[in-house]
Amino acid sequence: MKQIATALFTLFVVTSLVHAEPDVHIGLGVWIWELPRCERGNVEAIVGRAKEARLGHVLIRVTENGDGWASFNDRAKVIELATRLRSEGITVLAWGYHYPYKIESQIALVQSVLDMAVFDGYVLNVETEFRNCRTKAEELFAPIRRYRDANYPDKLLGYSTFGRIDRGLGAEMPIEVFGRYTDVAMPQAYWRDFDWEPRTTAYRMCQTWATREQQWKSEGEAASIKPLIPTAHAYDGSGGTEIIPASELEVFLDATKGYFGVNVWSWQHMAPEHWKALVAFGNRPAEEETEKPTRTLWKTVLLRWALGIPFALLLLLGFSQVKDGNKSWGDSLITAVIWPLFVLSGIVVIVIAVIQAIRNR
Repeated sequence: MKQIATALFTLFVVTSLVHAEPDVHIGLGVWIWELPRCERGNVEAIVGRAKEARLGHVLIRVTENGDGWASFNDRAKVIELATRLRSEGITVLAWGYHYPYKIESQIALVQSVLDMAVFDGYVLNVETEFRNCRTKAEELFAPIRRYRDANYPDKLLGYSTFGRIDRGLGAEMPIEVFGRYTDVAMPQAYWRDFDWEPRTTAYRMCQTWATREQQWKSEGEAASIKPLIPTAHAYDGSGGTEIIPASELEVFLDATKGYFGVNVWSWQHMAPEHWKALVAFGNRPAEEETEKPTRTLWKTVLLRWALGIPFALLLLLGFSQVKDGNKSWGDSLITAVIWPLFVLSGIVVIVIAVIQAIRNR
């Protein structure tokens, strides 16, 4: 009896600790496109800026033409920067711009990036080229997700695309495919492109995505619904004005407190006043911050203990009654296995329903 209890306890502890899921609550971040143009490529200066603004994540461009390492970002320098940022507790996500062709070579490249210990995940930037390319999106995203799940389940997968999905190119993107195989969506909330005010953009974009999410639910595509981490812009290349006023960035950031996170495009385009806005947002008083949920890993561990302990106790009770001669093996099988499984399945159904309800609020 003692040996059985020890074995069950050991097995349960091991399975609890080895399970991991990506944490989607990544806070404030900034995109890096061309590393040499960010603080002149000085790693310590970049890390200093990130710490001052209390950045939760930094996204670093690592691919060029979809399937090759970015020639403008030296690999050794990227690794050095990612290592330093992570040493300061900052999540580092690699990212690249992708296309609906050369699929196999793109998959291989993303897998090789996921293999690099210095990265906490990968974000696929998918835009105009994927217009009405649902099949190609599936061919690219599905293998990457399978590889991540099999090898690095705690690494984050995300996608970045147009913020407005109710009209134009955004409405023609296979976003339900992107979402099905990733953990977070990073819609480009470029208010100058929408001809909206910054605060209006934060609210209306959320409403637009919520409408699409309801459609996905009705079509059996609920798996495509993922947390939103909007991307603001400090730079606008669509018109005559290139640098976005810092005052607009401040307003947008203030309106995103209910999101899972927010990031800014892009580091090399940001002026001192933009960084001042980020520092103010990142260092705002604690009472202004939304409550930060417990990390996913620990929620998973606690959930397993909550479900596993009652089952293990009922199992041990059944076998102890057989040993004491109080029940036959047949009766004990019901007490020790079937009944606990029945109870456990009911608990699981309730827990899943609660989790789903929280996610869909």
